Amino acid sequence: VDSNCDGTDGIQTNTVFVATTGQDISTCGEALTPCATINQGLTRASSLGRTQVQVAGGTYAKFTVVAGFEIGGHYNSATWKKAGGSTTFVTPAVDATVGGPVGIIASGITTPTKISDITVTGAVAGPGQRSYGIAVLNSTSALTFDTVTANGGTAGKGVDGAPGTGGWI
Repeated sequence: VDSNCDGTDGIQTNTVFVATTGQDISTCGEALTPCATINQGLTRASSLGRTQVQVAGGTYAKFTVVAGFEIGGHYNSATWKKAGGSTTFVTPAVDATVGGPVGIIASGITTPTKISDITVTGAVAGPGQRSYGIAVLNSTSALTFDTVTANGGTAGKGVDGAPGTGGWI
């Protein structure tokens, strides 16, 4: 909601913008020059002292949650409003922390942090791997999810067991 009438939802001077049409460069993050990935958006928000990352509809790579930020999807990159926005998807990638593919990783989050309006779909894992849409590790209820859809993936095939012993005679 554009509560301060600056033309975008949220407070533009406290927000970094991310869109599939953006570029991950050292100066990205403004409404007219968005970053291309959520991870770069979080990096820029941290360096600029901002706390919100608005993500336009589209498909984005796996990201790692950083404590103290609000990451929201479903924005229209032409207006940076939710009205007219499309779904924000996150696709998983293999991560050694969880032993397989994951879309969002949140580890050690103990200060207010919010993820909203994002859809994550797990992937088919390789042999012996797990598959996660979202992995939350060592975090507290300070981490909140609002209108987030998490679809699990398919774990990889396990190791074959040893041959059985002789049965009844």
